[in-house]
Amino acid sequence: MYCQKNKLKMKRLFSILLAITMIAMISCKKDKDKEENDLMDVIVFMNYVYQDEGVYIDICAVSPDDSRKVTLLPWNTNCTGSCEGEAPFWFKQPQLSPDGTKLLVNDDDNFNIFEYNLVSKTMRAIYSEEDYNAETPVYNHDGTKITFFNRSDFELQTVNIDGSGKFPYLVEDEKSLVYPSYTPDGSKLVVKSWEYDILSVMNSDGSEYSRIIEATKDQKLFHPKAISNSQLIYVLKETKNAICVASLDGTEIKKVYESTDDLSVPSLSSSGEKICFMIGDNENARFYVGDFDGSRVTGLQKLQFQARVHRPSFGKIKKSIFDAAPDMDDVAPPQE
Repeated sequence: MYCQKNKLKMKRLFSILLAITMIAMISCKKDKDKEENDLMDVIVFMNYVYQDEGVYIDICAVSPDDSRKVTLLPWNTNCTGSCEGEAPFWFKQPQLSPDGTKLLVNDDDNFNIFEYNLVSKTMRAIYSEEDYNAETPVYNHDGTKITFFNRSDFELQTVNIDGSGKFPYLVEDEKSLVYPSYTPDGSKLVVKSWEYDILSVMNSDGSEYSRIIEATKDQKLFHPKAISNSQLIYVLKETKNAICVASLDGTEIKKVYESTDDLSVPSLSSSGEKICFMIGDNENARFYVGDFDGSRVTGLQKLQFQARVHRPSFGKIKKSIFDAAPDMDDVAPPQE
């Protein structure tokens, strides 16, 4: 009888613990869903601001339907603390953090890497040295690491988000690797060879490096970017230029958009249903957004700006931050 009572007690206790665990899991899922639902797709870009004393760059964002443009990081933002200095800075190559609360940028002076908190409106240096020359910095999938091309060391490198633990990617037979891009799960890196028109994939720890796409004599490859755990997008330049999508093993290559004009920096929304890129040469390039079904670009729309814009890229931002951001002051360039 005693043993039977203990068994009943243990069974009840187990049922209670199981119910508590299930409630906790449901609560965590609701919190996660709420956090994800608070994120929205936007396109971040560099906006050239023309002032009497010169030309500067704001980091701005626009909703994919072009309903609102906002300024996230004004050109006259001062740096304090670990990156103390007076404005103006030319912040470049913006990328939103995975949690949608920060901006990763580098400056146009020494190309050091900074992170701007969109909530506290504070800037901190992630990696800052004299003549550091860090280019195209990107977050990994969870925002705990930064990967970039170091011009001084001529290496692709990764550091922790606090700037510690520098790790160089040293690949045999490759002078250096540029244009890093992580797959959404963070397991792989898509890169381009500095010296050759070759696109490659490797594990995020630098292992299992593999060349996947090599240009022919009359071709050039630019701006590769992972768009899923199994695909990348890139620009192919030849007689007729194209934005291409391919599998990460280099097969199933599809031209999704073609033009006789220059094409650059293609980027997809988190849903994969919207695409943005630039059309035209560097000085006269224009910013376009379109629909994407995995095989072609349709409904292409030119976003209207009075001044020059550069380097658009999709990312996610907290809705509350976007809603609270000031409307973009789209300052017209001076008349010639």
